[in-house]
Amino acid sequence: MSEFTKVAETNEIADPDKIAIKLADRSLVLIHADGKYRCLEEIQTDDGGTLADGKLAGNFITCSKDKVQFDIRNGRMTSRPKSRDTQVHSVEVRDDGVYVQISSDVTNALNSSTAMLPDTPDQGKPAELNPASEVVNPMTNSAEPLDFTSLSEDVIREQLKKVIDPELFVNIVDLGLIYAVELQEIEDEQTNVTIEMTMTSPACPAGPQLVANSKQVISQLKGVGDVEVKIVMEPPWSPDKMTDDAKDQLGIF
Repeated sequence: MSEFTKVAETNEIADPDKIAIKLADRSLVLIHADGKYRCLEEIQTDDGGTLADGKLAGNFITCSKDKVQFDIRNGRMTSRPKSRDTQVHSVEVRDDGVYVQISSDVTNALNSSTAMLPDTPDQGKPAELNPASEVVNPMTNSAEPLDFTSLSEDVIREQLKKVIDPELFVNIVDLGLIYAVELQEIEDEQTNVTIEMTMTSPACPAGPQLVANSKQVISQLKGVGDVEVKIVMEPPWSPDKMTDDAKDQLGIF
């Protein structure tokens, strides 16, 4: 295994953003997202798309041409059958430099393939959304401006698309897991949010994680008070509740 080599200054890459780099005659993509640096082997898809030209959305990067999507944490392809995963390389941050070590094989160990800026007081905390920013749907890779100054069911559902089922790699909205969203205005310009969510099966092991992540992303929105997520099993979930994007991602035609 090679030594760590400095490939960039920490101030060269905004958060979130990415740059193409060369190391040991290999084409790589250095990604800065949510305070962490990650490095993936560059890949060219069938339609000529590349990771360096792709779009970031949470923990996913989507090639600009054929919409092939990868998880930046482990290099796994999530939008098609997993036959062309890309390689993850180890990253370290030292002082103001970002260092990469070429890995001898593909690694899925998140701790060894990511690096976070040192001495950052808000490490691990959800990033506060900019009301004027665009929200990117990670499944369609399209950016649609939303009015975050006024809470609505559409805003809540778009925010919930950030929650990805860890087994199917599809967001919970496109999976059809969100049955209802209720908003209740209270004093101090706050709005309580109640979400009725189902699971793909009553014994879904990812249930507690999906509930916790849903509460977390909704709590990030300005003006949100209490967030309650109710699990309901009636009517039972079935594949026909998925959107066309979700079916396409899972290869259901």
